[in-house]
Amino acid sequence: EAVKLTEPVLRSVGGETAGPLLELARMRLRLEDFDNALKDAQRASDSVDSHLLRAQIQHLRGEREKALAEIDEALRSKQDLPVAWYWRGIIRDAADPSQAIDDFKEAWRRGFKSGELLARLSHHAAEHALSDEAIRLSTQALTMTTISEEEYLAMPGSQRGASPAQAAVRLRAR
Repeated sequence: EAVKLTEPVLRSVGGETAGPLLELARMRLRLEDFDNALKDAQRASDSVDSHLLRAQIQHLRGEREKALAEIDEALRSKQDLPVAWYWRGIIRDAADPSQAIDDFKEAWRRGFKSGELLARLSHHAAEHALSDEAIRLSTQALTMTTISEEEYLAMPGSQRGASPAQAAVRLRAR
């Protein structure tokens, strides 16, 4: 319904305004209408936000290299963007989890505080026999009570809606 209401507004302002186009793309992304979400995000002028959103959409479409190119462009524009580091880790994690850990650590260092991220860091610590660190991170992940929109979007569709505790258990089982 919101998508139907937004489209005529965009046409009335010429459809090139970045903010409304990106919001429309986000709405379509939440509805898993990836093709139209990407079209809207591509119509928006280049910005950190448009590169980040395009990266998210392309990742969810399975276009890893395109997603990485977009996220790297966002980071070239603004290094101090915790959510971009998180998404860079998510994208890289799909192919090689060992590549993603530095991105996840950087996201945390820059202020992206999330149970899912802590669970990923805990899993990495456990794989490298750092049991005290793994336990500390897992315990901290379990205290997180909400899931951010970024975490929700990064989860596979079958996992969406999981609590931080469930996410920690799922990641530990991989």
